[in-house]
Amino acid sequence: MDSVIGKTSRSLSSSLRLNLSISKKKRLDLSTASINKALPKPPTLEASDAVPAGDCSPREVPDDVIYEIVKWLPLQDVLHCALMRRSLYELCRPFLYGSVNLSYSEACRSGLEYFSRRRDLARFIKSLTLRPNVGAGWSNKAEKVIDEEWIISVVEELALDGSLASLRAFYWFGRLNPPDSLWLVLRNHCPDLRYIGLRVTISVGLTELLHPQTLHFRNLKGFHLTTQILDRGFVLIPRNRSLPPGLWTMLLENSPNLEELTLDGACLSDELWQLDPVLHGRWPSLRKFAIGHISAFDSASSSLPQKVADFLDAHYYSLEDMSLIGNATYTELSIPKFLSMPNMHTWKGRLAHLTHAGPECRLRNLYLTDWFSPSAKIGDLLKNLPHLELLSVFVNFVDTVPEWDFYEQLLTGCPQLKHLEISSTSHLSLINFSAALRLVPNLQTFTVTRCRKFSNMGLTGGSLTGGAALIASQNLNLSQITIRDVSNWEHHDQLSGVYKTKRIGTFYIVGGGPGFPNQLIGREFGVNPLGQRFSRSLVHALVLPTPQ
Repeated sequence: MDSVIGKTSRSLSSSLRLNLSISKKKRLDLSTASINKALPKPPTLEASDAVPAGDCSPREVPDDVIYEIVKWLPLQDVLHCALMRRSLYELCRPFLYGSVNLSYSEACRSGLEYFSRRRDLARFIKSLTLRPNVGAGWSNKAEKVIDEEWIISVVEELALDGSLASLRAFYWFGRLNPPDSLWLVLRNHCPDLRYIGLRVTISVGLTELLHPQTLHFRNLKGFHLTTQILDRGFVLIPRNRSLPPGLWTMLLENSPNLEELTLDGACLSDELWQLDPVLHGRWPSLRKFAIGHISAFDSASSSLPQKVADFLDAHYYSLEDMSLIGNATYTELSIPKFLSMPNMHTWKGRLAHLTHAGPECRLRNLYLTDWFSPSAKIGDLLKNLPHLELLSVFVNFVDTVPEWDFYEQLLTGCPQLKHLEISSTSHLSLINFSAALRLVPNLQTFTVTRCRKFSNMGLTGGSLTGGAALIASQNLNLSQITIRDVSNWEHHDQLSGVYKTKRIGTFYIVGGGPGFPNQLIGREFGVNPLGQRFSRSLVHALVLPTPQ
C-alpha cells in the first residue's frame, strides 16, 4: 500500500509542478481549479470495465485519501495543492505549518509577528527552529539586529496561551542563552516536547553554560548541544570544561528512550568539553549520535578503552547515523567497530576514518569535514564504499590542479552516487562541473556552494537560471539542482553549516509530457550590493542538445 501511495504522490508532485507552469502561461485562476486537473491522466478502460459517467468533483474524493497523498508530497507541492481551493488549504495546513524554520533575523521577526496574529495557525507547529543572530544565514549587508529577548518573550506568550501545545521539537541558535523562564514555560505548556536543540555562543564569556531549567526535562527523544563562534578572530576558547551534572542526570537517568544525541564542543579546539560521562549511557533506541572529541576514544589507560567497547556493544544494532567532528584523530580501537555496525548508513567525519572501513561497511551517506585540495586522492578510499549514494565534500583551491582533474578522481571512485554536495572556497565553474557530472549517470540531485563577489552579480544579483538550465539540459537524469553563492567562509562555518549567503536558487526538472519540452521550475532568493533582498520564481523550457 505504501509503495502505491508513494508512486501516486510522485506522479501528483510532477503534475502539480507542470500544471503550475502551464497556469502561468495561460493565466488560469488556481483558486477555482479542480484537483482532478493536477492528477495524472487515468489509463483507458476497456468497454467491459467502463464506469458510468458521473460528477468527478473534488468533493467526492474522501478527505482522508487526499490527506494521505499530501503527506507524501514535497512541501512546495503541498503549497501548490493548498492554493487550488479553500477546502484543500484546510487539509494542508498541518503540513504547511508543521515545521517552521526561521533561519535569519528578519525571518524571526516577521514569522513570530505573523504567528502572534494567527494563533490558530501556530497550533499546527510541531517543530520550531529559531536562528536570530546576525550572520546566521545571509550576507551581513542584508542582516538587521533583532532583540533576542523579544523573540523569547513571544515564544513564551505563545506557549502560555496554548498555541504551541503541539510542539514536539524546539531548536535555538541565538547569541543569548535562553533564560530559565523560557524552558520552564515550554516544559509546563508543551506536553509533547521531546526534542531540544541549543547552540551556545562561546565568544560572549558565558558564566553559565546551561541554565538549571534546561536540565529538568524528562523522557527526551532528542537532545542537541553545540557551540558556535560568531566573532571572527576569537581565540580565547575554554578547554576541558565540565558540563553540569544535571545534564548527565537528564540524559542518562531521565531519558531512557533517547534516539538522537549531539554533544559537540569541538568547534575549533580538542576537548572543549569533558564528554567522558556519555560513555555510561545505555539507550536501546539511540539512532543518531554526534560527538566532539572524547579523550577516552584514544586513551591508553586500562579502564577507558573498556568503557568505549561496552558503549559500542550496547548500541551495536541501533546506531544508524554517526558524527565524529572533533579535531583529534581516533584510533583503531573505536572507528572500525562504528563503521562495521550493521545499520550504520550515515557518517560525518574525516577522510582518515575511512582507512578503517572494512568489507562490512555499508555506508550510504558520507559527509567529509576535511578541507581538501584539488590534488587530494579521495577517490581511492571511496572505491571501498560500494553502497555510497550521497557524498558531501569541501574543496579548498590552494593549488593549480585543474577542476576537471579533481572531479575525475573524486567521481570515478563512486559512479553509483545519487546525491552530491560540493562546497568550494572560491568561484566554481558550472560549465566544468556540468561536464563532470556525466561520470555519475545515476545522479538525481546536487548542491553547489561557491564564493562569489557582488561585483560579478550586478545590481539585481544576476541569475542562476542559465547555469541551472545548462546543467539540466546536459544531464537528463537530474531532478533537483541547488546553487548557492556565499561570502568567504572558514572552517567553523563549514562545521556549523552556517554560510553568509548572497544568493541561492533551487530548481526542479519535470517532464513536459508528450509534445512539450521538459520544464525547469525554480525559485531564487538573494541580496543585492545595496543590501536589498529579492526573490523570483521562474518556469524555463529546457532545450536539449542536438545529437551528434
